[in-house]
Amino acid sequence: ELGDGWRAGSTPVPIMASEDFSYYLAEVPGAFALVGADDGQGHDASCHSPHYDFNDDLIAPVVRIYARLAGAPLPETEMRDRSTT
Repeated sequence: ELGDGWRAGSTPVPIMASEDFSYYLAEVPGAFALVGADDGQGHDASCHSPHYDFNDDLIAPVVRIYARLAGAPLPETEMRDRSTT
């Protein structure tokens, strides 16, 4: 259970997005994950597009997911919104 309404899935076909990351995994244990960002509110452009707009709302829940996967509990408080500073 990933929590926060997230679910684990798999890609229907192999992709080359993690080919460089495999070099890290050859040296140390690790994991690679794709995180969907399309929230239906304009965060649907590919990350190599000039129209890409990172969905800042993903930061806090994704940090919590990785912390859970690593076994390090984090407080459930919201991270400070840096967009207003």
